[in-house]
Amino acid sequence: RMIQQTRKKKEAPRFNDIAAADMAAKLSSGRSDFGEGCLNEPMRIFSDLGVNEATVNNLSREQDGAAGELALHQTMERAGQCVVGILERCDDTKAVIAAYLPFLAPFFSCEVKHFNSARVQNKKELSDEQKLALSEVAKYEIRAYEGANAMLDAQLLASK
Repeated sequence: RMIQQTRKKKEAPRFNDIAAADMAAKLSSGRSDFGEGCLNEPMRIFSDLGVNEATVNNLSREQDGAAGELALHQTMERAGQCVVGILERCDDTKAVIAAYLPFLAPFFSCEVKHFNSARVQNKKELSDEQKLALSEVAKYEIRAYEGANAMLDAQLLASK
């Protein structure tokens, strides 16, 4: 018989309160209520490593970078076979969807309120040290995002 227990949620620290020295450990060990981490989401979706949270969340912490490069390569290769959309580029995404998936276009709206659009109270800027630490721990995610933007640009150009 399955026994369900409620656990008391621990309050997550504000992102800008995480010390630069702790950023890699905190981000690679943090999990959602569903057991998923917050790093390397593109690799989680598209690469063969995505089913292993411990691996996919620690790609930037490995010594030789082989797993990270493999996961990034698989991600870009597989994403390249998709119609790419980027939340921050909604109008461009909408145009590409209209060109490549016209049957979905009437249902795609840039006016929809997204979950990540809420205002953060008492938001502070990250320090230069925090930005550097974040760029190191999320280096594969940053490269995947840059690649996705390039794919969206190419699809937008080809659709005209």
